[in-house]
Amino acid sequence: MSAPAVVLGVDVGSTATKVVAVAASGAIVGGAERGYPTRTTEPGEAVQDPVALREAALDAVTRCAETCAAAGRDVAGLAFSGALHSLLGLDRAGEPVTPVYSW
Repeated sequence: MSAPAVVLGVDVGSTATKVVAVAASGAIVGGAERGYPTRTTEPGEAVQDPVALREAALDAVTRCAETCAAAGRDVAGLAFSGALHSLLGLDRAGEPVTPVYSW
């Protein structure tokens, strides 16, 4: 018999993507984190590489899900939050054409 399923909470923040696996009881049963750099190109401006953010998010989610699977827990869902005040330009295919402009 497998352990109860979990939901992964994914926070794509200003310095890292953090993932936490939470059981229905509220118990935290796993997690992962992967950081990424922020560049300041001009005073008051902060930019990030959108590909690095995507790779970090995918890596952290994958590692957390693999930890859950190793413990016999299925992932029943995902919940996301993101850094406030971010802007990203995309082309028609949904691919980034600008850096992520943050706070």
